[in-house]
Amino acid sequence: MHEWWNSLLEPDGLLLRDKVLSAVDPDDLLTALRSGRLRRVQRGIYLPRRVDATPLVLARAALLTSGAIDAVPSHQTAARVHQIAVPEGDRVQHVTVTRRQRRRNRSDLHFHSRSIGYGEVETRDGVPVTSVARTLADLATNMERLRAVWAMDDALRRHLSTKAEVIAVVQRWRGGVGCVTARERLDETDGVAESILETAGRLALRDRGVPLPIPQYQLRAPDGTLVARLDGAYLREKVALEYDGGGSAWTSRGRLSRPLAAEPPARTGLDCAPFHLVGRDARSGWGCGNRAAHPVSTSCLAAHRQRW
Repeated sequence: MHEWWNSLLEPDGLLLRDKVLSAVDPDDLLTALRSGRLRRVQRGIYLPRRVDATPLVLARAALLTSGAIDAVPSHQTAARVHQIAVPEGDRVQHVTVTRRQRRRNRSDLHFHSRSIGYGEVETRDGVPVTSVARTLADLATNMERLRAVWAMDDALRRHLSTKAEVIAVVQRWRGGVGCVTARERLDETDGVAESILETAGRLALRDRGVPLPIPQYQLRAPDGTLVARLDGAYLREKVALEYDGGGSAWTSRGRLSRPLAAEPPARTGLDCAPFHLVGRDARSGWGCGNRAAHPVSTSCLAAHRQRW
């Protein structure tokens, strides 16, 4: 079937309605949309079925449809461009504009108004997006606690930014909506967790006043052989924590990892501490498809609290 839009496409594959209506009959556009050969990605902006909707393409679409001169894709939109861990189910795009250019939020595009400082914008293939540090600071203000802390944990662990750079961004805000929340999220970040389950477990322990374990502890035998790398370890109490998720009930059980469980207690010197994150249904996932978790139960921690 004739694809009349090929000569009208932007270099990144986007198709702009203004350009279409100047070249073809509006009914042709409507027919292509109804047949699924074109799909709408933002108001007045479309993509052919064969073109992938990459994060950068969606960021440019949000920029073009915003109608603001100095708009910059930010928050979750910029996070996906930087490959920061954010939920994939939410397809709303985000841009930051000046207060004078603030628009009303749409179902597929949200506007944020906060000044953007020097060095807080970078360009990807000609598309401006907020820097990693600025993006992490923004996420700390508009995402729920667990996801915001996990996004920072993951980005800092992969050296996409540093904690000092994110703190510098928040300090330049000098108050305003979300500043206190952003500082709290930064205090809860360790930049070591390798999964959202590890972040969830750390926050649950912190909320209950339990001392935090040593993260990513390398357990070695007397001869120096690496026995296991634990998600968390209490050396004095000789307790190991390992977060894992799976099964139809999506229950995460802290348990000794298989390499460690196979070792005799005399060699490892660690006791198995049951540690549960009980899963429940949630409207949106954790980015990897996991379901949101309740905090660790008090009864689970009480069994070991006397050891400290």
